[in-house]
Amino acid sequence: MLAEFRDEEALDYFELASGRATDATVRASAAAYVGGLLLSAHRPWEVEAWAEIVRENSGRPDLGDFLEAGARLQLDDREGARRLLDQVEDPSDAWFPCSVTAARIARAHVAYLDGDVDAARTEVLATFETDRYATEVWDAFARLCADTDFDPTAAVELIPDERTFEVITALRNSEPAALIASPR
Repeated sequence: MLAEFRDEEALDYFELASGRATDATVRASAAAYVGGLLLSAHRPWEVEAWAEIVRENSGRPDLGDFLEAGARLQLDDREGARRLLDQVEDPSDAWFPCSVTAARIARAHVAYLDGDVDAARTEVLATFETDRYATEVWDAFARLCADTDFDPTAAVELIPDERTFEVITALRNSEPAALIASPR
């Protein structure tokens, strides 16, 4: 359903899976998808409850905190988002697409919103050094290029020809105002 952009239907099924699954990891992943879809639909006021389900069932709070931070940003609660993101180390999940890279870029985004462009740029460049082909990194480069005097030449020169298409594809859906990508 997600591949066919049938998000509302997928949302219903993930809600059902989260409520009916007997395995806690399945409940957590399904709830994470609900939270991610709600963020993509710009319905942040519904995310906190699903983030809590993720926390209760995953054994660690990182992914739930990450999702709730995205909701807080959409609700213009930057301080709340910062507090949550500061605790996130590894929001990885077996099925929901989230990573350490996404958390680092989210923290860079908050720094940027705070007006600390240097801290944001430093975090994006450090993240690039550890995960050069992550979509979130290239989206952050696109935002920095659009909004600051950032020159991506040094980063672009490090991309081998055989990976160029991958990077261009990562930039295809770049949105300067986005923090957390949808779960696609």
